[in-house]
Amino acid sequence: MIALYTDGSYRDGIYSWAFEINDNGKIIEQQSGRGTDPEAAQMRNIAGELSAVAHGLQRCKELGITEIELRYDYEGIGCWLQGTWRAKHVKVKQFVAFVQGLNLQLTFKWSRGHSGEQGNIRVDKLAYKALDQYPEGAGKE
Repeated sequence: MIALYTDGSYRDGIYSWAFEINDNGKIIEQQSGRGTDPEAAQMRNIAGELSAVAHGLQRCKELGITEIELRYDYEGIGCWLQGTWRAKHVKVKQFVAFVQGLNLQLTFKWSRGHSGEQGNIRVDKLAYKALDQYPEGAGKE
C-alpha cells in the first residue's frame, strides 16, 4: 500500500506544508510549499498540517493512487477525517469536505513527531525548509 507522509510548520504568520508519497520504502514524490491565507494562519502549524494532507491526497489522486495509508503526526488529522472530533473552524470544515470529495480509500496512522520514523522526519525537514528555518539538530535521533 502507498503511504502518504505529511507534516506542517508555522512561523511569523506563514505556514508551510510537506508531503511524501512512498511505496514500500521507495520515495515516489515529495513536495512542499508555504501558505499565507490569514484565516488559515490563525490555526498556526495546523494550517500546514491540513495543507500537507490536502496537497498530498490531491497528488495521489492525480497519479491514480486510490488506496492510501495516511501517516501524520498531528492527531487532529485522523480524528477530523474519521469523525471522532467535530470540525468547528471553517478551514477544518472545508478540509474535511475536500478530502471526502476525493473519494479515496484511506487508512490512518498517527505517529508521534520526532519519534524516529524516517518518512515523518523527511517531511518535517521539508516543511521547515519551506520556511527557511530548519533548526540545527531538529528531527534527528
